[in-house]
Parts: sequence; C-alpha cells; structure tokens
Amino acid sequence: MKRRPAGRWRVLAVLTALVAAAGCAPRPVPPPARPVDLVRLRPEAVPPLVDDRGYDGLDVAIAQSRAFLERLPPDRPFRFGEDSYDAAHLIRSLDHFRRLIAGRPAAEALRRRIADEYRVYRSSGRDGRGDVLFTGYYEPVLRGCRRPAGDCRY
Repeated sequence: MKRRPAGRWRVLAVLTALVAAAGCAPRPVPPPARPVDLVRLRPEAVPPLVDDRGYDGLDVAIAQSRAFLERLPPDRPFRFGEDSYDAAHLIRSLDHFRRLIAGRPAAEALRRRIADEYRVYRSSGRDGRGDVLFTGYYEPVLRGCRRPAGDCRY
C-alpha cells in the first residue's frame, strides 16, 4: 500500500472545514420591524373629538404649534405612522384648521369636516394594544419686577 503524504490530507481537511464553515455561516438577520405608533383611520372611523378648553384653548394651541414649526426648516420631515409630512405642510394644515374652527362649528359638524379634510391617526400604543401614556409640559410665563414695588414684593 502506498502512503500518501500527510500534507495532502491536511490541505484536504482544511478545505473541507472551510467549505463546511462557509455553508453554515449565519445569515444576516433583518432588524425587527419598527412598531407603528400611529395608525391612520378611515374617515368613517373618526371618533367624536372633544377639547376640554373649547375653541379659545384650541386656537392658543394652534398658535403655539405654528410658532414651533416656523422655527424649523420648511422641509423638515415629520412621521405620522407610515406617512411623512414636512413642516411647511403642517403649517398650512394648522392655518386651514384655524380657519375651520373660526366659525365654531358644532361638535358633529367639526368631526365630519375633520374626517373629510384631514387624515386622522390613532395611537396603537407601544405594546400594540392601544395602552398609551401621553405626557405634556407646562411652561409658565411669570411676570415680575426687578425691584420690589406694588404687586412685586420680592
């Protein structure tokens, strides 16, 4: 029996190991899908919309949102679920909404106009079940005096 050189077996063993390892290489795993926090509603699914501060409070909120958006580049994108809108679009939308509420329509008439003229989104919640925690920030405006006088005791 002829003996084969040991070097050939080593090369064959290394090649076999490389082929086996390449065949078992892990495939890249795609990242998990980002949860959709907002889901666009069909117009007929828009619920009654109520603001506890009435139209005056809503007008103030629109003005504050508009002031914020005006400080941004007009092409700055904002995501709403699967949709994206730029800051300029949101400003136009707020201006339209301000004109809409100027007539102080009844609740049902306002709901219908919003359902017909806007895209309404519902929060799906982080867990997908709709459990949501909304937080807000209050920034008080305090009037004061540099020196004690009249109403300014300190």
